[in-house]
Parts: sequence; structure tokens; C-alpha cells
Amino acid sequence: VFSLNVGSVHGFFGNLICRFFGLLCGGAQEEATCKTVSPVSGFNLDQFISAKWYAQEQQEVLYQPLENFYCVTAEYTKYENPTFWGYTIRVDNRSKDKDGNDSNAILGAKLEGSPTVGELIVAPDFLPDVAGGPYWVVAYDEDEGYALISNGAPDEPSDNGGCTVTSFTGGGLWIFTRDWRRDETLIQKVTGIAKDLGYDTSVLNTVSQDQTLCGWS
Repeated sequence: VFSLNVGSVHGFFGNLICRFFGLLCGGAQEEATCKTVSPVSGFNLDQFISAKWYAQEQQEVLYQPLENFYCVTAEYTKYENPTFWGYTIRVDNRSKDKDGNDSNAILGAKLEGSPTVGELIVAPDFLPDVAGGPYWVVAYDEDEGYALISNGAPDEPSDNGGCTVTSFTGGGLWIFTRDWRRDETLIQKVTGIAKDLGYDTSVLNTVSQDQTLCGWS
């Protein structure tokens, strides 16, 4: 059986080759120094998508530059029927720049595997899921109103401690809360959870949820 070493073909393209051609991909050599992280089990998708999420901290990625770290939200809605590419969830990502200019995106998502595990695939809804990226819910508490989202498993050791996620878009780590108001105690708690899981949390940047700019009430 042929095994592709993703250490030589990192992130998005490595995953794309593995998924599209059905190759059995061996882990990169440096992965041994990163903790094993899995999406949460006992996941309730309907509960997770039942209300809007507000980003409080997130990593800068290709499609979400720092200048758009204002009023960042995510809303999820189930399609009545799967799309042509099999997506079952519509993802509305919204953000602004400091002047209030909108930067929005509509994506498609679907569960990957068990319906009780927080592992999804997300992509522009006009593309097949093979071109998508992992969307892992790695920590989630509805009662406390937080979710920690990762673009897959951390696999790249960082000089700052912990590991980051290798991907074509520059990784991805988000702290979401149900309330737009910033709760420092809660955010520090979720940041601590991320550190304990082995993530390099120095990649996180604060998102402004300014009431006046965003129009929150």
C-alpha cells in the first residue's frame, strides 16, 4: 500500500491529494511532538447551530485578515435538502472592517462521520467537499456559551510552545461565544482549554464586537 508522507506535502494540498486519490497518508515526522486532538463526542448539531456565534478571539487566516476582525459572527442553517455537493448546512460568516464595511461569505458544511462527533467539512458551497477543510469543534459547552473551533488537528510545532494547524489557508483557531459581550473570565478559560489541548494560543487575535459599530443590542 502506497503511503504519502504529508511532511513533504503539507496541509491543504496534502489533505486534498490524500482524500481525492484515496491514498493512505502517513503522518509528518513532526506530528509526534504534537498532542493528539479529536473533535468532541456527544455532539448535538441541532443545539450547536441553534443560535448565532460571536468570535472573540481567532487566528488570522487567508480568507479572514486582521483588518476584518470586527463584528465577526457565524450562523448555521440546515438546508431542506442536501445541495448538489451534499452539503446539509448553510454557513453565514459575517465580519466588518474598522469603517463598518461588510466582508461576508456563504459556505456549505456537512458532518464528517458520526452525527454525535463535532467533525465537519466546510467549503464554498459551489465546490465539492474534497476541496473543503476540516471544521472541528474541539471544546463546547452550551450552558457556559462557548465553543473552541479548529481547522483540524494541530500538527506543526511552534517556537511559542504548543502546535498550530497546517493548512493552505494558514491554519485556523477560533473562540466563539453565544453573547457578543466580551467575558474575559470565560475567554481565558477557553484559551486555557486550547493550551491544555496543545494549541499555540499566541496565534489568537482579539475580535472587536463593538456595540455601536456592529449594531448589537
